[in-house]
Amino acid sequence: MRSRGATVAWMGWTAAACALLLMAVRASDALSLRQPMQAVTSGAEFEALFAIWKFINGEAVYQDPYRIPFAASYYNWLFYAFYGTFAGLGQKLLGLNDWWLPTLTKVATLSLCAAGSALLARLLRLAAADNVFWRTLAWPLSLCFFFGPLIGYWAVAVTCELGAVVSAVAALLVFLRWYPDRPMAATIAAALFAAAAWSFKQSNIFVGAALFLFLLARRQWRLAALSLAIPVAVVALSGWIGGQAYRDMAFLKKQTMFFAWWQLGRNLGNLLVKTTPYLAMVALIPLALSRLPGGLRAAWRDDRLLLSLIGLGVSAVLSIPASAKTAAAENYYFVMVVFMVFAGTVTLARVEAGPWMRRLVGAGFALYAVACLLVVAGVTGVTSVAESHRRNVLQAACIKDVARPLYINDVHLSLPWFALEGPYFVLATIYWEDRQLGMSFERDGVGGLIRDGAFATIAIGAGAPPVWDGQHFDRYRRTSSCGGLDLYSRQN
Repeated sequence: MRSRGATVAWMGWTAAACALLLMAVRASDALSLRQPMQAVTSGAEFEALFAIWKFINGEAVYQDPYRIPFAASYYNWLFYAFYGTFAGLGQKLLGLNDWWLPTLTKVATLSLCAAGSALLARLLRLAAADNVFWRTLAWPLSLCFFFGPLIGYWAVAVTCELGAVVSAVAALLVFLRWYPDRPMAATIAAALFAAAAWSFKQSNIFVGAALFLFLLARRQWRLAALSLAIPVAVVALSGWIGGQAYRDMAFLKKQTMFFAWWQLGRNLGNLLVKTTPYLAMVALIPLALSRLPGGLRAAWRDDRLLLSLIGLGVSAVLSIPASAKTAAAENYYFVMVVFMVFAGTVTLARVEAGPWMRRLVGAGFALYAVACLLVVAGVTGVTSVAESHRRNVLQAACIKDVARPLYINDVHLSLPWFALEGPYFVLATIYWEDRQLGMSFERDGVGGLIRDGAFATIAIGAGAPPVWDGQHFDRYRRTSSCGGLDLYSRQN
């Protein structure tokens, strides 16, 4: 049995090595210590970078997206505070300008992944108790999660996701370590970490909900009330200190949402491909529960097992429907997958690792390794974002000396270190959907500003008709083309 277990462990480490190789390939042109990379590694990265820049420069992070410059900060305050503090200190200590902001913030995310992998490995070893087989797999499972295809480019992106995930893992770890002997301290610490997860991303309430339901199941009424009161107090305090603009964005008052079945199907399909070891573990949970000594009553009495199953159920119920939101992706499943591997480890460690278990988990690792290598080999997926860096640098040079105010229809090039002078029209992701819905914008939005001749220069993609946001460039004349951009100057 030991040799067979060693084979699965070897397969796990092989899968982890493939995940790290894929991450190294992807990070190689997204990050550099020799030049400030401007590669785009996530869809709405421009919004996060603009908000972090505002935090560093002492400007209001949360503003009305229906007023000039029509920008939005969707995520919660700790995301901007953490990344802004990290990048701001990096700029001061190293004497770096704003061009290095993408690099510094992506290093912050990669650092969170490294810390998260260590915390998750510790959590899984604690969950495995004395089961050597599952304790051995803790690190491979953790590395595959934080550096593998599921998180993918989010590991080197400017995103709130990883801060929220790491906070959730920390909440579970501290609760499991302290609850048997110090339940009050465990509850307070875990509730604070759960509140931190929410403070990174306001939809990340999974661990807090799981803790509350677990304590209710244990009839720990005072602790359950405490686990709820702490996050509620953090939410209330955040809303009070943040002001009206913060409340409007953080509490979704000014966020338009759309849902689509095709989005849900695509995201679930990607989840299945990118989590084969964890799916194998979850598939084995019902069989393991049926073979658990003492049956389901023993499962109910096991604190770790009960908490993990409650968390898996809560996160699945909340995450899967939410992933149908337009612009949603596999990031909506991150905490759910943490509970998948946590619940799988806790449950399967309670029974003997028979051949059927080892073979299925080994097959999961094998498929995972193949999936990583197919991306590395260029058969599928993406391994380079260098082209976006080259395009941004080239086009930044094209707009460097044009007359301001400038409007450019590329939101990344509207960032302060490209646009150089404000207002910076880093348009909110929902700007175009809200325009279609007939929402009211200051001065009739970008189209109204073009109509009024508010911009000295307009830059749009080469060959595109001189119309933007429903407004023809009647007051502008095309004066030049550069780097795939057509430049229009205002005629006085």
